[in-house]
Amino acid sequence: MLTHNIWAADGRVMITLFGWLNAIGGAVRLVAPAYVMEAGRAMLKRPYFIQAAATIWVVAGLLFCLFGFRH
Repeated sequence: MLTHNIWAADGRVMITLFGWLNAIGGAVRLVAPAYVMEAGRAMLKRPYFIQAAATIWVVAGLLFCLFGFRH
């Protein structure tokens, strides 16, 4: 994250955002693990959550591939 802290208006900002979100998510898991487990169970009870989450991950992966191999 320290070596790729780029806030440009192109595909590189996705890598920076992904790194920051992972750092924040890890800190939340360390500070409040019970809350994370409770929130995770609540999300899994919602209909179509897994399909929506999978769609978001596939789109993010395709965008990473597009920006990574475009040059």
